[in-house]
Amino acid sequence: MTVFIIVAAVVLVVVLQMILQRMQAGKLVCDVYPDTDQAEPDEKFNIVVRIENTSWMIFPFVRFGVTIPNELELHSQIRTVSRPPFAIEVTGSAMLLPHRKFERKIEVSAPVRGSYRIDSVYVETGDFVGFEEYRQEYVKFNTVAVYPRPLENVEVRETLGSLIGRMSVRRFIHEDPILVAGFREYTGHEPMRAISWLQSARAGQLIVRKYDFTSDPFVSVLLDTEDAGDLLETSFSLARSVCDYLEENRIEYDFFMNCALSGANCRQHYFARGLGHLHHRGILKQLAMAVSTCDFSGTELISKAMDSVRTAPGLIIISAKRTGNKDRLIASLAAEPSIMVREMYAEDHLQGSSAEREAV
Repeated sequence: MTVFIIVAAVVLVVVLQMILQRMQAGKLVCDVYPDTDQAEPDEKFNIVVRIENTSWMIFPFVRFGVTIPNELELHSQIRTVSRPPFAIEVTGSAMLLPHRKFERKIEVSAPVRGSYRIDSVYVETGDFVGFEEYRQEYVKFNTVAVYPRPLENVEVRETLGSLIGRMSVRRFIHEDPILVAGFREYTGHEPMRAISWLQSARAGQLIVRKYDFTSDPFVSVLLDTEDAGDLLETSFSLARSVCDYLEENRIEYDFFMNCALSGANCRQHYFARGLGHLHHRGILKQLAMAVSTCDFSGTELISKAMDSVRTAPGLIIISAKRTGNKDRLIASLAAEPSIMVREMYAEDHLQGSSAEREAV
């Protein structure tokens, strides 16, 4: 009789556990996300799996499986159970007490530029004796944008340094006639409008105004990836190197591009004039999310940028290779006396050659 009571009690506990476990399975809250939304190539970051038991039940085992892109490199000592064509499935398990959280970090890195989505995770639970299992799947839309690598090319920096140097010389020659910084003696080379007749009367000799600059150097950067083909990644790396150089030298710039971007709501082809960490990261993120197709042609890109370009003393046009369809527009810009135009081609980056058109 005692044995029968014990067996009945065990069966009752198991049945109740199964019923309650099924009722409480929805009390598990699962999330998966990367601990950053942007990264450099080969920079390590974590994919975090977090499961919370919001009920008063004990879950003797909770098993998870998260799908990550196949291009990511795993650095954590963690089990991978399958390798589908485009993804890796990483699994793990734990016991969850009432109102406790479980967190697992999966360290990964991406060697290649791109936008990587962490989009699928499932959670499986069961009762104490393993009679029944329950599975719940979650779909997430978290992404990590991995920047293009900068070009390790001295000639690129020399090309940009030459352009900025020429802009500075021109800026020095053509003083800004708005802000007066002081006065000096007339040398005979200054225009008559620079003479200050009041100061000349006081000094008894001709005195001219000395002007200061009221604006900082500024350039427009255009990235054209039309028909880039196998030079696409080099074009992105070249654009990244240009932006890095301008940031290092504290030169403000705006940025135009015509490449399409991954994501349904990503259609930003223009970044207004700016400088600094947020401006730089915003452009690099768009370069990371760019794909091989273009939303409009290189000719349209230049046409869209015309108004901004004409206000900038410097223009940098980045293309994969030389084509004749944009030459007329570029030549018309180069003919304007206030603009210095520099063309940079991905196909030339190893030799460092570039074509320069200047209006002196």
